[in-house]
Amino acid sequence: MTDVRGYAERGYANTRHGQVHYRTAGDGPPLILLHATPHSSRVYKNLVPLLAPHFRVIAPDTLGFGYSDPLPADVSMEKLAESCADLMAALSLPPAAVFGLHTGNKVGAALAAGWADRVSHFICCGMTHSIVVEREKRDRAIKVIIEKSLSKEQPSADGSHMLRSWGRTFDGISHLWWSPPVVDAFPLREQVLQDTQGEAIDRIVSRPSFDAIYQANFAFDLSAALARLVMPSLIVELVVPGEAHLGRQAEACVRLNRRSQAVTLEYSDRDVLERVPDVLAGEILRFLAATPAR
Repeated sequence: MTDVRGYAERGYANTRHGQVHYRTAGDGPPLILLHATPHSSRVYKNLVPLLAPHFRVIAPDTLGFGYSDPLPADVSMEKLAESCADLMAALSLPPAAVFGLHTGNKVGAALAAGWADRVSHFICCGMTHSIVVEREKRDRAIKVIIEKSLSKEQPSADGSHMLRSWGRTFDGISHLWWSPPVVDAFPLREQVLQDTQGEAIDRIVSRPSFDAIYQANFAFDLSAALARLVMPSLIVELVVPGEAHLGRQAEACVRLNRRSQAVTLEYSDRDVLERVPDVLAGEILRFLAATPAR
């Protein structure tokens, strides 16, 4: 029986880099959902019920996030992908479709490129800044967005650098806690408070992982990974006017690999999972139904 969060069960799998917590629902061919930073599998609560009638959906917490173990030392997207491959082996999954949003699209691309025998289809989803083909340009675009949250202080003997980092986390959570969906809602629903509380918890838990996960992001060559893929892939570009200066990137990503195709969702940003999960689910289902595995 599926609970109110859209999941039938939760579990843990041992991987070579630590225990991975996952949520799962549905029956059928496996579909793995990889989340963005600084979130957890919680963010897929609205998407899972739309996909579970067609697939066995598995949404893991990336190491360092949610209820999974901390990030491994010298973390890389390849190590995180390796933990996903171990999760799939622990669950005895056949080759799975893999969907990744923002950071999740890097982990998913590393998995699809390095463990091709485990991935039947790959769906790379993100706002324009997340999928810019030119690596240096992509890194600059991401840094503009996260710069205020990155640690800039040198370690100090008295630990004051950690206190300043702690303060930045509190500041971010404070703005989230009293965000427009909460203070402007009329009437205010309990579910809004529950969702905001869950996001605040995700941010607190992910605090020690934030800098390291983005260093791994900058070290990863997404375009090179996409060019190596041998399975059908879909690029989902979430487009907003504020990123028009970056230029549309989905078609540029498609030119990297003849087995890929693209779709653009206009006026869709990082809140796509909350605002239009049905639209995103429709694109996922259409692609997987119409595109046979290699």
